[in-house]
Amino acid sequence: MNHKKLLIGCGCALLAIALVVCLVLVIGNGAGDKPTLPSNGTTVTNPDGTTNPTDGTTPSGNTDPTGPDATTDPTTPSSGVTDPTVPTIDLTEPTTEPTEPPYSYPTEPNGDIIPIDPNEGQTTTPTTPPVVTPVDLGGYNETNITTEVWKNWSGEQRTAFLNYYFANEDSFSLDTRYYVAQQIGDRVWNDEEAIAKGIYAGTEEAYKSYLEKMALGCKFCGDTNCAAFYARAETGYTHYDYTKCPYYNEEHDPSIYCQECGYKRFGKCSSGETGCTRVVSKDMPCPDCGETVYVGKCHHCVHP
Repeated sequence: MNHKKLLIGCGCALLAIALVVCLVLVIGNGAGDKPTLPSNGTTVTNPDGTTNPTDGTTPSGNTDPTGPDATTDPTTPSSGVTDPTVPTIDLTEPTTEPTEPPYSYPTEPNGDIIPIDPNEGQTTTPTTPPVVTPVDLGGYNETNITTEVWKNWSGEQRTAFLNYYFANEDSFSLDTRYYVAQQIGDRVWNDEEAIAKGIYAGTEEAYKSYLEKMALGCKFCGDTNCAAFYARAETGYTHYDYTKCPYYNEEHDPSIYCQECGYKRFGKCSSGETGCTRVVSKDMPCPDCGETVYVGKCHHCVHP
């Protein structure tokens, strides 16, 4: 009887030991070989009882940690990397005063640097213009210049004389202008007879041609000795000016009035005045009103 109790007790003890061993095995398989982090985060305890420092490095032989404890991609740096699509802004304060950018020298299209005056922008004392020595004309002027003197003058002397002459021409009489034109134009001829008649011509040929024109008579009065033949130009030469005729009438002047219709020529009209336009070659639109102007026909419209 005692022997049976002893056998039953041994069996229960063996069964208890077997359950403990099974429990240990189950717990060991559930934990695996993964280290556990204690609450203070200082060491890692392995199943064999050894510890690893928590410096964040991966144990040797395992470069790709996985599982709930792996928080970062080991191939991606943990700091110092920015997204290239997002502009970065430096918010740090400068430690030194900003400097001005270097001066950019202007250049020619071929790349050569354009020289810069170092005194540019500075106030300078105006310099006295150089003294120009007047050209020596030997005392000759508009009253005593001769063809011989003019021929022997240098180009510089001729230029100086002409500059002086044209600057003062308005103050010279028509006779003086005629005299100078004759001398420097080498047109001196025996014109005493012509001048006695009041005709100031350039050459003998010009004088004879002018007498022929006079013989035709003034186109306003028909007189061969009309005052219109003795008019003088600004150069002092004689020329025919029909406006000097005693019988001159502006309305009979074809350059001002159309002699067909009696209206003023369009170019002589005042604003708002009716004028006449005529064409001699082909029909064309009027440049002012647009209507057709026919050859040989008077066209009338209001001057703008």
